[in-house]
Amino acid sequence: MRVSHRLSRQLARPVIATLWLTAAVGLGQSGSVTAEKLAPEFEMERLLLQVQEQVTQGNFEAMRASLLEMDALGAELPPDYHYFNALLAKEERRLIEARDSLVRYVNQAGRDAPHYQQALASITALGKEIELQQKPAPAAQSALPEIESADRTTYETRLRELYLVDSTQVALVEHINALLATHVYVDARVHRLNQREGIQYQVSVSDGQILLQETRYDEAGKAAYSISKTTVFGVNPYLPSGCDAAHYLCWIVHPVNTADRWLVIESDEAALEELHKALAFLIRHLQGKG
Repeated sequence: MRVSHRLSRQLARPVIATLWLTAAVGLGQSGSVTAEKLAPEFEMERLLLQVQEQVTQGNFEAMRASLLEMDALGAELPPDYHYFNALLAKEERRLIEARDSLVRYVNQAGRDAPHYQQALASITALGKEIELQQKPAPAAQSALPEIESADRTTYETRLRELYLVDSTQVALVEHINALLATHVYVDARVHRLNQREGIQYQVSVSDGQILLQETRYDEAGKAAYSISKTTVFGVNPYLPSGCDAAHYLCWIVHPVNTADRWLVIESDEAALEELHKALAFLIRHLQGKG
């Protein structure tokens, strides 16, 4: 039986489509076809929408990760990036950074910006709060007699024996790092034992300065590192501190940037008191005071 040319073409179409689909699947499985990626400017916009949703959800941990991704793109950051970075910095009590980010937002976005009025009001409020925190803290002054009355010699001797070292400085640093390692702050009630998380610190001393390495883990366990140096000459060793039971954290204020939190640990007032004492004695030791 002879088949017409037209009918043969109709019969061939399903076969050709099947062969094309098979070839496409084969290419995908072999890895020879790479996934399309958004150009940096469009990826920036996608991440910005993601950040807006995370703000609505109050998910600041995820928000931090998204802002880091935006920064890592290497493209020009939009004004809204600085606004949302200010919200995150304010939540983490980095008040000076929050204020500066809002100033950058207003300067770049101008009067027509969607958060213009709110940003101006926040700049004023943050300025007042920073000014207030930079004044001598009554809490720090009241802690002075208590710590001064402690038997410092006995305390430092006990630490040297505990850590089996001859150096008071080494013993104090070891003790501070042990406290920080066992009281890590995690922005969640449930800790995931199979994954690194939270904010972790490592303290060391170099040339009379305190070096602080900070490691922040995002929800996926990816780490972001930062290192800061603090000169303790002329600073008050008895640093303001506090706890926030509602957010399950305690903190110690930065010796120089007194509007910022320097160290954050889980909510444990006894651990905070011990950390406060060890840091005070380390600062006094570096200042050469008895």
